[in-house]
Amino acid sequence: MEQAYSNFALTTLAEADIHTYLITIIEKDQSISNKKRACKVLGGKVIVGLIKNKKYRKPLTSFIDSLRLSKNFRDRQLYLVTARTAFR
Repeated sequence: MEQAYSNFALTTLAEADIHTYLITIIEKDQSISNKKRACKVLGGKVIVGLIKNKKYRKPLTSFIDSLRLSKNFRDRQLYLVTARTAFR
């Protein structure tokens, strides 16, 4: 996934809803390392590029808010990984 975001234009990948695959990995994958890698790609490539677009702002912020407000410690930790890479 990381290579896809570096090789192709972000708008092309966003129109194909590739970012939903990253969200699925974060929600359902068993491996924490895969979840952290997906969070880094989501924060560093997707959120930074798409948050300004009104079409993608609502789903992205609702997913990030669900991680931030979760009772699960792991989800809150993944929120911090995502936020840290988005602000770099």
